[in-house]
Amino acid sequence: MFNTKIDVAKIMEKIKADVAAKHSGSVISQGDRMPTYSNADHSADFDAVGIKNELERIDSYITNTNADSENYYRIGDRIRISDKAKGLVRKIKIFFKRFFRKATRFIAEDQIVVNTNTINSIRALLEYNRELLPVIDLVFYLHAQNTLLNDQVRRLSEELENIKRDTGWHSEALEKFKLDMGAHGEVFDKFKLDHSEALEKLKLDMGAHSEALEKFKLDMGSYVESQNNNIAGVSDKLQAFLDEQNKPILSDEMYEEFLDKYRGSREEISRRLNVYFDEFNNFNIDPTRPNVIVDIGCGRGEMLECAYKRGISCVGVDINEACCNYCKDRGFNAVHSDAVEYLSGLEGNSVDAVTAFQLIEHISTDMLNNIIKEALRVLKPGGMLIMETPYSRNVEVGTYSFYIDPTHRRPVNGDFVKFLCEERGYSSVSFFMWKEKEIEAWLNSVYGAETTKALESPTFRTVLEEAKKALFASPDYAIIAVK
Repeated sequence: MFNTKIDVAKIMEKIKADVAAKHSGSVISQGDRMPTYSNADHSADFDAVGIKNELERIDSYITNTNADSENYYRIGDRIRISDKAKGLVRKIKIFFKRFFRKATRFIAEDQIVVNTNTINSIRALLEYNRELLPVIDLVFYLHAQNTLLNDQVRRLSEELENIKRDTGWHSEALEKFKLDMGAHGEVFDKFKLDHSEALEKLKLDMGAHSEALEKFKLDMGSYVESQNNNIAGVSDKLQAFLDEQNKPILSDEMYEEFLDKYRGSREEISRRLNVYFDEFNNFNIDPTRPNVIVDIGCGRGEMLECAYKRGISCVGVDINEACCNYCKDRGFNAVHSDAVEYLSGLEGNSVDAVTAFQLIEHISTDMLNNIIKEALRVLKPGGMLIMETPYSRNVEVGTYSFYIDPTHRRPVNGDFVKFLCEERGYSSVSFFMWKEKEIEAWLNSVYGAETTKALESPTFRTVLEEAKKALFASPDYAIIAVK
């Protein structure tokens, strides 16, 4: 059976209980609140959305209850009479259907009217509560803001009291400062009176010193100007002296003639250079592949000619223009240029070998160092730098033949050149003397012709070895540096 009555009192009690539960503990006190207020704090005190949802739930409950009453009211209409029922059975069913319809309407009709009015009243109340929700929300918000303002006013009052207290202290300090300044003013006035005469005397002395300083500046200006003129004269003389010292002793044409007379014949020089090609297997160059040798200080071009005959490309570089023209006339590639400048213009790892025969005794140590550095840069991995120069340990070279050429600066010690190459980073550095084997063969032939037992003496052998170093040393040595 359906309950056709709606207990209004019970529903109202439930609404009151739900509202009370929602607002329990929501009273805002100054002691419980933080100094600031946000939407999050407001939501924690007043759940407007929750109350709204609760009102909707109550509205739904009332609607469902009213629907149940309507269903009960129409219970007689739900009795169906089948078309198959005939005669007395059909009449009985029609009777009961009419009976239940009238009975339920008699029982529930008034109650339904009451329920409908009650429901409409409750719904009006619910709608009113919905309209009150923003107002209640605003009341709680304003209460929180009031609490916040009260806290700020309290803090400002405390700060104001602190400022008043500090202002009083600063006033006392200012008064004390004024008194102290008055005392200092009196002391300063007394100091001015006591030292006024000394101050005037000091001013007079400073004036005299200023005049003396101006006179000194004028005297020094004249002195500096005279010294500058003297220095300029000395500088001109020194430059003229340096120009004279750096002036070539022989012209390019005369030096070419000098080489023809004292360097040795082209055939002899070529024979010596071929020793290097044979000893070092053409400098490990494959003639069938692209290759190039740079011969700096190429002179008459003997190195260019030896390389050409072996199928190896070679470029000569010389600062003597006459020598370069001589090489070009013979069909060789020669460049008139400074050695370091030429090497600096080449790409790295682009050259198979760099040679310098009878060159380094003509140049400065700084230029030698730069040639070693640039050669290491342009050489391919495994490429060779070969530098030949007179060997001053040979008695004839060290005492006579080295000084025939006026362009020779000084003998170059081989150990020093080897050190420079090692410091620059070459993988191996060694000595080579092209005439050492010829000298050894000649000495052995001389020993072989002698039959005296004195040759077997250890002392004689020691003396002979030292004599070989001085009397029969190779006239030239070469440094072989491999990248």
